[in-house]
Amino acid sequence: NVQANVTYPNNTTRETLRLQGIGDIYNFSFGNTSTEGHYNVTFIANDTGGNMNISEKTNFTVDSTGPTTRITSPLANNFTLVNSVVNISANATDLFLNVDVVLANITYPDNTTKEQLRLVRVGNMYNFSFGNTSSEGHYNVTFIANDTAGNMNTTEKTNFTVDSTGPAVASFAPL
Repeated sequence: NVQANVTYPNNTTRETLRLQGIGDIYNFSFGNTSTEGHYNVTFIANDTGGNMNISEKTNFTVDSTGPTTRITSPLANNFTLVNSVVNISANATDLFLNVDVVLANITYPDNTTKEQLRLVRVGNMYNFSFGNTSSEGHYNVTFIANDTAGNMNTTEKTNFTVDSTGPAVASFAPL
């Protein structure tokens, strides 16, 4: 007789499953995974002599939500000079799993050139020093964060403008 006690993410709901045996392999197709989070499983086996083993445990995580991403730089509508370095950075966290990678897609002022940057992780911060600012104009930045389950967040966007041209001044005459 082999059973599995499943503890749900809310840590209060327990379900006891009677596993089906084929030879010395026991299994059960568990499908009640509508709640995201960590599930813990404890196996209970007893033999015909009444001996019991409850030391085998495992767990699994159900996660269908992408990481939470918060842009830290550049602030939207920020201005910078030609050939300057712009810090592209975001804070990315995931409720259940680890953040796997954070990218930034840069669209250049000509709207045809795109560059994808792989941001470097320091704690929960992901950074890249972007120096390809030789063209004046509006640059769009879209952050892409995904967790180890492959869930993505592509909703965070910002922009900056490269501008080194001074304002035009018309001649003035005294009145």
